Parts: sequence; C-alpha cells; structure tokens
Amino acid sequence: MAEEPRTYPLVEALMKKSRLPWYWATAVVTVVLLLLLILATFLDGVINNLSTWRFWQNNLEGLVLIIYILVVYTFMWRLRERAIQAFRPLLPLDEGDFNRLAAEVGTPKRRWEWTSVLIGVGLAVGLGQPWNLPWGPGELWWSVYLVITEGLMNGLLAWLIYDTLAGAVRINRLSRRHLKLDIFDTELMIPGKMLGFPRALSTPIWDSPRAAPPPSA
Repeated sequence: MAEEPRTYPLVEALMKKSRLPWYWATAVVTVVLLLLLILATFLDGVINNLSTWRFWQNNLEGLVLIIYILVVYTFMWRLRERAIQAFRPLLPLDEGDFNRLAAEVGTPKRRWEWTSVLIGVGLAVGLGQPWNLPWGPGELWWSVYLVITEGLMNGLLAWLIYDTLAGAVRINRLSRRHLKLDIFDTELMIPGKMLGFPRALSTPIWDSPRAAPPPSA
C-alpha cells in the first residue's frame, strides 16, 4: 500500500522547490553566499582583502554554520524516519493505518516552524545589534552581508532546535501507545537509540563571535 501524503518540514519543503538533490541544493546555497561575500567586498572597494587568510577566517564562520545545519539535518531526518518505522512491528495496526499514523507523526506544525525562525532572527538582531556595525564607506556592504548571514544562521538554528524537539515529542507519543513488546527482542531498543544522536547533532554554539570587519584598502 502506498504511503500517505505528508507535509514536509519547512526547510525540506523549500529545498524540494529547487528540484535539486539535497546536497546539490546545499552546494548552490554555499556558492551563492560566497559570491555575495565577494560582491560585498568588491562594492566596498576592498577586493584586495580576498587574498588574505585573515579575511576568510573572519568571514566564513556564518557560512560554515549554515552549511553545517543543512548537512546535519539530512542525518537527523533519516534517523527520525528510521525511529518511526521501528514502531511498525510494535503497533497492532495494519499497513494502511500505520502509514496514516506515520504521516501524522511526521507532519510539522508550519506555524510553529515559522515562529521558531522568527525567534532566531530576532535573537540575531537583539544580540548582534546590527545598528552598531560599521555602516560607513568601505564597510557598508560587508555589514549588509553580515546581517544576512547571521539572520539566516540563527533562523536555521532555531528552526533545527524546534524540529528536533518536536520530532522527539512526536516519537515519544508513539511510544506511549499500546505496543506489542518482547523483552528478549533487542530490536525493540532501536526507537530509543535513534533519539539521542539528533540531539547531539543539533547543538552548535548558539551565538558565535562576530566576524571582524574587513580592513579598509
């Protein structure tokens, strides 16, 4: 029997709109952000900074964390799907009922996903205080780039934390249903094992030190 249609999590739904495989879409995001950094440097008139290691060291932190989140999510999604499927032999449901239940468990609350993103962006603004950035000549477009990457990074991170916690809660609800348990079957431990790894993966540093502004030419 075919699986029930489902609503994908926010970031996954956006990625699917690109019609590219996940890692290719991640590569496109990486290239776009790199080109924006180079463009900002050019518009600020400090293109020579691209030849210095310090410039890249100070300005790639946000990009690296964004790529980290996008890559880590694929592992978390697979682990959560495996955890849900591990309940299949434990629940007294036929295939159709289980597929409907799995689709319901895997359906995110879009309103809360957007809320978490906005909270992350709000924290980026409140903690980062972009109004204190150097907005003068030679640093204007670098400041714009920094605001974009920090907002995107913190929005994604807040969404990832919500998605991880919400997924753990939904799987916990599955475990509270009437299960057909066999204490001698070690395969039944799989759902519990699946929950620890995503929590560990979703804990990068929340508010990393801000990159230093590029020196003027």
